[in-house]
Amino acid sequence: MYSIDQQILDRIHSDIFKALATMIQALQFYLYSIVIEYFELLDIIDIEMLVNLSSLYVAFIYFQLQRLLHNESEHGDLDPEDELPRGHALNNRIRKNLNDYTDHTLWSKTNFLCHEIELLIRFFRLRELCYPDGFIRIESGNNTNMYYMFLPDEIMLFVLIKMKSADTNIEIVDNNFGGDHRKWSIAFHWFLEYSTPIVRDLIGLQLLSRFRNRFGEFASKIADRMAHGFYVQSNEGGEYEFVDGIQYNDPNDPFRVFGLLDCSMFKTNTPRTGPSDRFEGSARFDDADLQQRAVYTGWKKFHGIKVMTVVMANGLHAVYGPISVRRNDIDAVQSADLDQRLNNMQQGQVVKYCVFGDGIFKVLATADSTIRSYHKEQLGAPLTDIERHENIVMRKIRVEIEHAYGDITKYFDLTDEKKEWKIRNGHSAQKLNLLFFLSNCITCIRGNSVTRKFDCFAPSLEEYLFPEQ
Repeated sequence: MYSIDQQILDRIHSDIFKALATMIQALQFYLYSIVIEYFELLDIIDIEMLVNLSSLYVAFIYFQLQRLLHNESEHGDLDPEDELPRGHALNNRIRKNLNDYTDHTLWSKTNFLCHEIELLIRFFRLRELCYPDGFIRIESGNNTNMYYMFLPDEIMLFVLIKMKSADTNIEIVDNNFGGDHRKWSIAFHWFLEYSTPIVRDLIGLQLLSRFRNRFGEFASKIADRMAHGFYVQSNEGGEYEFVDGIQYNDPNDPFRVFGLLDCSMFKTNTPRTGPSDRFEGSARFDDADLQQRAVYTGWKKFHGIKVMTVVMANGLHAVYGPISVRRNDIDAVQSADLDQRLNNMQQGQVVKYCVFGDGIFKVLATADSTIRSYHKEQLGAPLTDIERHENIVMRKIRVEIEHAYGDITKYFDLTDEKKEWKIRNGHSAQKLNLLFFLSNCITCIRGNSVTRKFDCFAPSLEEYLFPEQ
């Protein structure tokens, strides 16, 4: 005989009615009378009684109540065996921490070494979220007070492996942690929501203001590279010829470009492609055409999102977005109010430094603007030899922002997985924020093509993550 203590029943009184309400709705109206009839027996009830009653439904209710009663705490961990099977064999769950891996293994799986991942855990304050038993508890999402339990190291490792490899959750869990992959999906989405406001100041355009005192240094580094000269291909398939560099020696009119401006596109899935309901013959969503057109670019012929980035000479990205690829680059710069932001950062300075973008930004490159582009011919005024020469050299400089984007795709396979970029409920914006944040972290650790080109290095990872210390 199993006796339920009255004090425990009082404690979970509201949980019982919540569970009963959910089950009654699922088990049809006629079960209501059964529940009422046996509710009075809850203070003294056992399995044998339920079997004798031959009521599978009441037994189901009993086991749901047992899950509430037998939690060691009100934040109990859900076991995979408690949930309905979905045709995937579960490996044994293995708790992991950083000490279980060598630095070489961590680098191959995540792009980071052990002490670097420890800095990321410290930055996100994951250990501060732990309960006294050392676990972070994340709501299971099934409208109960049940929680999944994770070690801080496990969450950070899963996120980094996911961003680097773009493997499915099943592949990552089976190869590393074991257990039910569904709980890891909940943990990943929780981390994306949790981390977004934390990383915003380290990747947004406000990052530029943090380095505004070094704009002159950045511009000097770019000017030094321009002075060296370049090999330029005369035309496609043609021979390369050496083009002399350009010297900027006037202290009263120094070279003013401290960073490079561009926009980058990411392919996503096509939104609202499925039926509006789950029965055969269901119609399409009413707003399917509008939603698909809203994120479609007729120029590149795909659905997607884009970000506007400023890459400083130290290799760090300052990002605005994401926005729809339907909007052109000029619209992105104007939406970000980039020119006004840069003017405000340099208010009161005699020399105002600028960013340099490709040809589309020529319309924004006015005399008093902080946005620059290539020289363009005016009506009746062709380009001078000096202006043509400067255009050639600046093309070789501007291409470095494309190389910086290439570094991101080299380190993170997630960028090429279209199925990972879903417009609706896919956390695409949060993934992009995390992607550029981790890319900046790698730049602080190992540099990138921009830092090597301009011989201008980023801060250390600790200085980047904890500027106040």
